[in-house]
Amino acid sequence: MNVEEINVLLDRVETVLRSQNKIEAEFLIKDLEAALPLVKNQEAINYINNYIAQLLILLKKDAEALCYFEALIAQDKSYKYNYTGFLEKALCLMRLGSKSEGLSAFFDTFSLAKKNDDYEGAAKAARFISIYFYELQDYEQALSYLNEVIHYAKKIYNKSLESESLYRIGCIHLFNEKYYIAIDCFREAEDLAVDCRDLFLIYQAAVKRCFVYLKLEKTNQAHEIIRNLVHLNELHKIDKP
Repeated sequence: MNVEEINVLLDRVETVLRSQNKIEAEFLIKDLEAALPLVKNQEAINYINNYIAQLLILLKKDAEALCYFEALIAQDKSYKYNYTGFLEKALCLMRLGSKSEGLSAFFDTFSLAKKNDDYEGAAKAARFISIYFYELQDYEQALSYLNEVIHYAKKIYNKSLESESLYRIGCIHLFNEKYYIAIDCFREAEDLAVDCRDLFLIYQAAVKRCFVYLKLEKTNQAHEIIRNLVHLNELHKIDKP
């Protein structure tokens, strides 16, 4: 197998990952493993190993994929592969049920991204950490990392991510019965969602805001939100081809 044939294999991997073709993934893993002994450049080996790991994830073989990502972290000290290795390691561990180890790997990912001024990478890692604490109902920790997400989302102008984080913060304040703070968070989340045309987030934030107004017995405000959502829904139907 020559370099050109290996490149063809790698192109096929991209296609398979996009199409989620599991049968083709099985064959590709075998072909890539057969090609590895022919590759002498360590960077190219790491590149292929990363692809094998991604295909293993597609096949839900997280334990096997984890071995590849751990090897990637150990063998390649470049930021790109270290970040990918730690992030994917964390996700594999979470799926395998090793929550504390997964959280530790997310912390490593977040620290690495911050150290390298990778704002997008830091936002992504902080988001995963915030979700972990949010689901545990450890809202103090969740708030801390949601604010980190917002901090980095602003730096990369990712209004959708900022909106999602504000929505979660609003939910935390709602749980803690801080209703007016929750309303402000939901309103800000909705405004950002409008800016980035994220209909799902618009509806989510508006419905929550409506719920809080009803809880506060402010029916006029709640009815206004409902009317606006009905109007938005009608406009969305018109815009559809």
